[in-house]
Amino acid sequence: MRRSTIVICFLIISCSIPSFAQQGPFKITGHVMSNQGEVLPGVNILVDEDRAYTTDIHGDFTISAINHGTHQLQFTYIGYDTLVTSIDLHSKDAHLDIKLRYSQIELNEVVVLGDHFKTGRVEQSQTIQSIDASFIQNQNAGTLINSLQKIPGVSAINTGVGIAKPVIRGMSFNRVLVMDKGIKQEGQQWGADHGLEIDQYEPERIEIVKGPSSLLYGSDAIGGVIRILPPTLPANDHLTGDVFLTYKSNNQLFGTSTSLQGAKNDKFFKLRVSTQDFGDYTVPATSFTYNGFVLPIYNNQLKNTAGNERNISLATGIHKGWGGTTITVSNFHQKAGLFPGATGIPREYQLEQDGNTRNIDLPRQEVNHLKIISNTTLVFEQNWMELDLGYQYNKRKEEGAPHAHGYQPTPDGNLALGLDLQTVSANIRYNNNFSENLSGIIGFQGQWQDNKHAGFEFLLSSFRALNAGAYIYQEYTPNHQFSMNAGIRYDYGSRDIDEQTEPDYTTPEEGDSIMRNPDIYRQFSDFSGALGFSYYPGVNFNAKVNIGASFRMPTPAELSANGVHHGTFRHEMGDPELDSERGIQGDLNLTYQKNAFCLAYSIPWLLRSVYLPGAKTRIFRPPGRGTNFSIYTE
Repeated sequence: MRRSTIVICFLIISCSIPSFAQQGPFKITGHVMSNQGEVLPGVNILVDEDRAYTTDIHGDFTISAINHGTHQLQFTYIGYDTLVTSIDLHSKDAHLDIKLRYSQIELNEVVVLGDHFKTGRVEQSQTIQSIDASFIQNQNAGTLINSLQKIPGVSAINTGVGIAKPVIRGMSFNRVLVMDKGIKQEGQQWGADHGLEIDQYEPERIEIVKGPSSLLYGSDAIGGVIRILPPTLPANDHLTGDVFLTYKSNNQLFGTSTSLQGAKNDKFFKLRVSTQDFGDYTVPATSFTYNGFVLPIYNNQLKNTAGNERNISLATGIHKGWGGTTITVSNFHQKAGLFPGATGIPREYQLEQDGNTRNIDLPRQEVNHLKIISNTTLVFEQNWMELDLGYQYNKRKEEGAPHAHGYQPTPDGNLALGLDLQTVSANIRYNNNFSENLSGIIGFQGQWQDNKHAGFEFLLSSFRALNAGAYIYQEYTPNHQFSMNAGIRYDYGSRDIDEQTEPDYTTPEEGDSIMRNPDIYRQFSDFSGALGFSYYPGVNFNAKVNIGASFRMPTPAELSANGVHHGTFRHEMGDPELDSERGIQGDLNLTYQKNAFCLAYSIPWLLRSVYLPGAKTRIFRPPGRGTNFSIYTE
């Protein structure tokens, strides 16, 4: 309760920061047409990645209440190349005449976006792809991660209906980081049967960073990042909404997602409510083999795979000349049955149909994820600071019928495993523009976690974890053909894990106990860095090279787990002597485009990714190597 009070106070403070005295506000007007002189109505204009506008029927636009300093404008229009430009406002209003180049190549809804200090995809040495809400809605694969599988290099691990984990170039779990509005998504992501607790309809824009990303995002980004960007501001003096309905015959899924948004003067709000209800999953099989036994699948249906999902999110904020702040409160709730043939040791009688394809019986899991995120931007002349604060409460219950415990009484209730994880996060980034050719970021990230264990089964003990990191990242662009970037980061972390004992079920003597894990306290620290180049000699060719040294601390589960993980049907045991994981990774990306033809060749590689506990060397994941080769043409 004390930590929750502190978090709420921080969020209130972030909304009450006084305005800074700035020159202005200014106004930007402009006109958009094609390179052939055709007026373009309805062009989407994104200002500083958080304010959205469109051109009118004459191709004109007006952006009011713009503060003093440098701003980034992005123009997107279907059938035309995305254009990103910067404008300096110092003493007067500005007018822009924009010409968009017609593109004969259209990659569905996949567009490339950049950070505030980027000027476009050419200058980014990392492999980054971005999608919008329409892409996710068109895929509609049941979960956010399943909807991203159409992107090259991205796949998913599915362990049940509505349960999916992201995989980027073969790496997953705690090696792929998910950032939601500047805050790292924190649940029990170390488990294969623990999905991502995010409403698939809520994200409006997503960036997928492939390759070494620990420098900017933290130690868990050794394999890549899925970055959910903050929502854009609704159009002023407008109240809009939408209703999205979905149905799937395979498991009789009915889903809805309803949104309402509006803005008045400097204030805005966005509300979304989503639901899903589904029954048992149908498969084209009548039997399956498990542990050497052939077991039946009755009526081609996986018993007890039904479930439901209830999600709600509300974002509200204010945008002024000094910057802006947004608070987003969301709650994700999912309850899903687990196929009896995938947990424990199944028996044929457990697989017989019970006559109800929509009930959620044992075994099952229930997850509730509450999240409060505050995003604040403060503008100082040509530079600006971003402050992201977050509080997350992930409550997971895995329920099942207790089994006999030898000489000891059978436990009461059905709570097999309860994990209550609270996370407080803070990210600060100062974006600086030293000159027209040199810009960068100085940042700090901090996170505190408190996990509580409950239930008659043991897998992971109660623990407290601290992570903190500071970094500097700079980009130098001497001309329009060449760009380079470099950065260095230092991280520190600690893991304080409680001792866990349980009754000795092999002896009739009461009071005898077995230690599952001792008290563990470990500290970790290390450096990571990255160096990248982008060469763009003309409009047809672009070459990018990025090399990074990654660093990842072991999780409390990797240090102390000691129990049967039913979702993966194995006994998991941690190693308290594990040291940090190191990865040296790189990317080479070559792109050639001419008229209606585009060829992209990408080589990601990983030199090593190992744990070094003392004098031992243990390969945790085999070194990965792969090639992405794509050809687009009309």
